[in-house]
Amino acid sequence: MLYLDLRSGLIFLAVLLFLFDFLRKQSWKTLPPGPPCLPVLGSLPFLAAKDIREPLRKLTTKYGDVITIYLGARRVVVLNTYDAMKEALHIKGEAFLGRPNVFFLKEVTKSLGIISLTGARWKEQRRFTLKALRNFGVGSSRMEDKIQEEMSYFLCRIAQSEGQLLDPRREA
Repeated sequence: MLYLDLRSGLIFLAVLLFLFDFLRKQSWKTLPPGPPCLPVLGSLPFLAAKDIREPLRKLTTKYGDVITIYLGARRVVVLNTYDAMKEALHIKGEAFLGRPNVFFLKEVTKSLGIISLTGARWKEQRRFTLKALRNFGVGSSRMEDKIQEEMSYFLCRIAQSEGQLLDPRREA
C-alpha cells in the first residue's frame, strides 16, 4: 500500500514537472533560440565549464548572436556581439527596459528604491534625478571648471604642507 502511494506521488510529481515545462515552452515562441531547457536545471548542463565564455561561444555558432538560456528557472537572453547589443539597447531600448525581479530587493525596498523599480515610476524618478543633477551642473563645463579650481586649491594646500600630515577638512 505504501509502495503504491510513493509510486503515485512520483508519477504526480513527474506529470507536474512536465506540465510546468510545457507551459514554460509556450512563452518560448517569442524568444530567441537557444539550447533545450530541462526541468529544474534549465540550460545549466549545456553550460557546465570553468569558463562560461567557451560554451556560450559554441552556442552562438549554433543558435546565432542572440540566444536564450535558462539558469535554473531564471530566463536569460544573451547578446554575444557588439552589433546585437547596439541593436537591443539603442534601437530597441524600450523592449529591454527594466530590471530583473529579485525577491530580496523587492522586499527590502518595498519597490520604492531606484534599484528595484521598473516601468513608469522608475522613468519618473530617473527623469527627476537627471534634472536635479543637470541643475547642479553635472555634465556642463561649469562643473568641470569648479572641479579644476578645487583641485588646484587642494594641490596648493598639499605643496604648503611640506610633507607633513594634512587634514583636507581643515581650512589653512
